[in-house]
Amino acid sequence: MSNDLQLFQATIGLAGYKETISVTPLTRSNDHPTSYRAAEQVKPRRINQTLRLLCAYRSHTDLTAEEASVISKLEKSCYWKRVGELLAANYIVETGHARKATTGSDQRVCKITPQGIALLASLGL
Repeated sequence: MSNDLQLFQATIGLAGYKETISVTPLTRSNDHPTSYRAAEQVKPRRINQTLRLLCAYRSHTDLTAEEASVISKLEKSCYWKRVGELLAANYIVETGHARKATTGSDQRVCKITPQGIALLASLGL
């Protein structure tokens, strides 16, 4: 699988917007076949989850990944992967601060970038 995945595809109704960014593949070459099947099931949800998280970052000054997942109602998903993709695409950036997660561990705090705001605006969100 190529590392250049289409994060936004017209086929899922996002106003024909397409952007290719470099993101982490959904599976590794040595993964079990169940991982490949799960990756296929995640593809349709991935874009929706990513956009919901980005909207959460837009509506708040700064958030941890966990906070963004709660606001987006995605706490039972692999939200940390989507946050990593938003960071890699430069739609959010780290603020240099950390806050405690519900686990007691420190989590980095991020905020939306002008590119993230522009992406949401271009999609009418």
